[in-house]
Amino acid sequence: LSKEDLQQGLSEAIGAGLVQSRSEAWTELQGWTNPLESATSEVVTGAFWFVHDAVYDAAIGLPGSSERQSYHLKAGRQLLEEWRAERVDPFVVADQFTQALRLLVDPAETIDVARVNLDAGERAYGAAAFETALDYLEKGCSLIRESDWTDAYDLALRLHILAAETQLMCPNYQASIDFATVAVDHARDVIDRVAVQR
Repeated sequence: LSKEDLQQGLSEAIGAGLVQSRSEAWTELQGWTNPLESATSEVVTGAFWFVHDAVYDAAIGLPGSSERQSYHLKAGRQLLEEWRAERVDPFVVADQFTQALRLLVDPAETIDVARVNLDAGERAYGAAAFETALDYLEKGCSLIRESDWTDAYDLALRLHILAAETQLMCPNYQASIDFATVAVDHARDVIDRVAVQR
């Protein structure tokens, strides 16, 4: 589904003021251009927001939180395939899964969600949106289990190193030390330990 097809399908809702593009919402709220959009134009491609939670709730017709989480999980899974094909930005995918973290039970899927959060964190970091980057990186780190330091070592290490660096930029020195300590404790060799401490 292209951005143009999506916009055409949403034209009635956009015209009624129920939905707006992410870039329009950012400009309206902040009064200036989204730094993520200006730094990496693909970041916000095809992203639309409901203008109010009540509109969102009515649109999906899900009264309960568990049903809502199931909806987000299903949407996240569908978007995950689009992200793998580089047709959707990681922010949209990560945001869907964030609303359904309690429903993640498959270890392989959990690792995929951690990868999406790393991608989003790296893009936000590259755009100097450090608080946003930190949000995604912390979520990614929270999904890493002890066994992942064996099964998905590179991912676990990268998440924790970048989280430590991003904490410094915020600046949250103790939190930076905490993430770095986890990475050092799990580093496989001297080279990786040096990478954490640089």
